[in-house]
Amino acid sequence: MDDVRAALRAARLFGASLGQELWSVSIIFVGLSSILGSLNYITTIINNRAPGMTWFRMPLSIWSLFITAILGLLALPVLSGAAIMLLFDQIIGTHFAPRLAHHPAEHLRIPVSDRANSANRLPPNST
Repeated sequence: MDDVRAALRAARLFGASLGQELWSVSIIFVGLSSILGSLNYITTIINNRAPGMTWFRMPLSIWSLFITAILGLLALPVLSGAAIMLLFDQIIGTHFAPRLAHHPAEHLRIPVSDRANSANRLPPNST
């Protein structure tokens, strides 16, 4: 997940090349196809159940597909909208995501424990 977030951040920070624009378009297509797939699962489960198959007689695997499709239908439009806004930032020049003047990892401080660092310390100067 961190790799995807870093790639999105890099596309936003350093301007868009053709490869980054195509990457954003592919993310939009993946989101759109997942939304349409979720709609397909939901309508198929609701409309094409066997005669006499009530909601509580459906197998657990069908329930899991149904709930997963509902969750995908709730989450993916938001993510696709963010990908569309990123593409608009790259192509049209809108300012949904402002460009940063520094590297995104510049604020990170990696703590080093004293035990790990003590092997690299020089003894105090005795002169």
